[in-house]
Amino acid sequence: MVDKGDLGSQVFVTNMSSNNQPTIMPESEDSQVSFQQILPTLVQIFVTMLLGWLTGYYKVIGPSEAKGLNIYVSKFALPSLIFVSLATVDFSQINLAFLLGIFI
Repeated sequence: MVDKGDLGSQVFVTNMSSNNQPTIMPESEDSQVSFQQILPTLVQIFVTMLLGWLTGYYKVIGPSEAKGLNIYVSKFALPSLIFVSLATVDFSQINLAFLLGIFI
């Protein structure tokens, strides 16, 4: 049985050994994601959203330009980004149970 508990700032995994004695060992550093690693990406996303909202609020881009921009993003930029992301992914690192859970 695997039980995750939080003891202070470190996360530990408790496993039952063969003699039914619990063993506590720190999780690998690879499986933990710190807020400092996620923060730059979150800032980029929210700044982009804010700039888009300000552009619409101050009417910098008109409806015809917005339509052209939407067509560019949906027909060219986003499919290209998805293709490059899938072409460079390391499939050995994908959790298949998570992936199947998305499609169910």
